Amino acid sequence: RLVEPGGIYTVPRTQAVGSITLQDDVTVDYADFRALSSSRISVNGHTLVIDTDFTQSSTSTSQGLYMVNANDDVTIMGTATFGGYFPALNAGILRLQGDLEATSTSAYRPGNVTTRFEGTRPQTVTFNGASSSNNRFTDVQIANLAGVSFVSQSTTDDFYTNDLTLLDGTSLQAPDLWVGERLTLEGNATLRGPEGARLPRLDLADVLDMNGTSRVYAETVEMRSDLEMEPGAELDASLVNLHSRLVEPGGIYTVPRTQAV
Repeated sequence: RLVEPGGIYTVPRTQAVGSITLQDDVTVDYADFRALSSSRISVNGHTLVIDTDFTQSSTSTSQGLYMVNANDDVTIMGTATFGGYFPALNAGILRLQGDLEATSTSAYRPGNVTTRFEGTRPQTVTFNGASSSNNRFTDVQIANLAGVSFVSQSTTDDFYTNDLTLLDGTSLQAPDLWVGERLTLEGNATLRGPEGARLPRLDLADVLDMNGTSRVYAETVEMRSDLEMEPGAELDASLVNLHSRLVEPGGIYTVPRTQAV
């Protein structure tokens, strides 16, 4: 089990080495918390708060952080580092207050888990291999008003997610981005490329939904479905390729060339 020391816990590293199933909500504050390849931490429909950095290295989906219940709710306050093989993140929500790192090419591939970035300082996502077949997301929510940046450490920098939502006041900087279902920007949210430049390529399989005064700043947009814009929203792109339908922008459409492809 995960222990919750009530006294002075002067331990530089605490490791999970066996199978642990939560029976209650738990908050742990270990200086350096690790889940070894022999371990499994089953959240079991509870809330788990890890108030420090968390590192895991798995060799199968049955190891490490194990989320298969829709009520599973995990918060990692420090840096979350995933190595080895991706764990069973198949249900619930993973809330990240610090950075997210995937150190091998298949270390982070959640199933139906929502990954929510809700820190109070800028957060960075670093993937060793970002693509639909390697490290990727399923459902991402950007809730950090200080901003989130995606970074790839390999030649593949095509960040993939099924759904992506940027809440009001947030921003996301990313290299190539592929959204398999819906991309939603609320309020004055902003999507752009690294270091504030244009997002090199935005590939949208489904609807781009832009609310309020939100803005997308990109080089090329692959539009494979519809565009829904409120009057104050702006799509600023060098090129938009239309794959399946002619869109009727309801907001500010700052695009010098639009092509039917």
